[in-house]
Amino acid sequence: MFLKTNDFEASLSTSYSNLFIGNELTFIKGSQGNEINWFNVTYNASTSVYELEINIKLNKIGSYSLYTNDPIHFQGSTQCNRYRLDTNIEGWNSEGKIEFTVQ
Repeated sequence: MFLKTNDFEASLSTSYSNLFIGNELTFIKGSQGNEINWFNVTYNASTSVYELEINIKLNKIGSYSLYTNDPIHFQGSTQCNRYRLDTNIEGWNSEGKIEFTVQ
């Protein structure tokens, strides 16, 4: 994707924010975007891979329900169009969700 876009920082926008509000986020790779549910996915030139790794400490008690099909957007250079890649997360149920409770 990088060869087509020259985009060093793609953007992941999730459809949920309850996982991030009230919980502690530590960014290992990538960074926080402009909103609580937006993330910057950084291109690693040495591995030719876009990377985002976040440790989330679940401080907030309650039920969580996350859809697993959020897109990653690549802006691209002024010579190309935007690209969108749909994602998924391992462990989802038949409805495309991951659900759990923190007690």
